[in-house]
Amino acid sequence: MTDIVLQNYDRAGEVLVYSTQKGPVEEKALPVNIRRDRGFYISHDGYYYGAYASEHGPVVFKGAQQWPLQRGDAKAEIDATPDGRRHMTLRASNTVVFDITYDADKPLVDWSEDEETVDFFGWLRTSIEKDPQHFFPFFTRKP
Repeated sequence: MTDIVLQNYDRAGEVLVYSTQKGPVEEKALPVNIRRDRGFYISHDGYYYGAYASEHGPVVFKGAQQWPLQRGDAKAEIDATPDGRRHMTLRASNTVVFDITYDADKPLVDWSEDEETVDFFGWLRTSIEKDPQHFFPFFTRKP
C-alpha cells in the first residue's frame, strides 16, 4: 500500500493523502465519492499527526516518521500544564514518539460530545489505555 486517504479529526470536510512510504502528500477538501481509509489525522504546529490501520496493527505518525503500535507495548499519558494547556507523551517500545504540548480549549458543542470527541490526542490516549481490546483489532487490516 502506498497512498491512503485519512479523515481530518477536527474538520470533517478535509482529508490527507498520506504515503505510507514518504509521508504527507496533500491535504485537501473532501472530494465527492472518495474512499477514506481507516484512520485520522490532525495538523498541529506545522506537522501532520495521525493514526492509521495496517496489516500489523495501528501505526501512528508525525509527518513522514511512523511508529507501529503493539498492544501492551504502547503507553500514552496526558497531563495538564500550569498554563492550562495539555501535554501528551506517547511511547512505543519505551521510545517517546510523541511529546506534544497543545491547547485544550476546543468547546464542546453537542450534548453527546466529551473531551475525546474533540481532542485527537485525548482520543488516542483513551483508545490505547482504556479501550485496547477494541482499538488494536479495529486498526488491524486484514491482508
